[in-house]
Amino acid sequence: MEIAYENGQIRKEIARLQKKPGQLRARLIDRRIAELRAAATLKDLENLPGPRLHQWKRKPGQKKAVFSVDLDHPYRLLFQVEGDEPQLAGGGVDWQKVIAIELVSIDDPH
Repeated sequence: MEIAYENGQIRKEIARLQKKPGQLRARLIDRRIAELRAAATLKDLENLPGPRLHQWKRKPGQKKAVFSVDLDHPYRLLFQVEGDEPQLAGGGVDWQKVIAIELVSIDDPH
């Protein structure tokens, strides 16, 4: 998949963490970004045990669905579909058609 950044702040945060290669979170960020890039679609990550892909419930007024993959507990790498979200006939995001994402934040979404 193609990966973009929602803004310069998340790009800087990831770059800052990646400069600490011995740190667990830095290693996991590198691994998750590699897994996301290697996947043709979001659906490819659905059953991998490491990333534990989640789609979070949409909050009232939220325009795009938010997805996440595990980092070091309780942190997760949050992202959304870049561009228009492909929709399933019954509603919801069609993971099979998601080919580009944008990273939003590193956060504890719980």
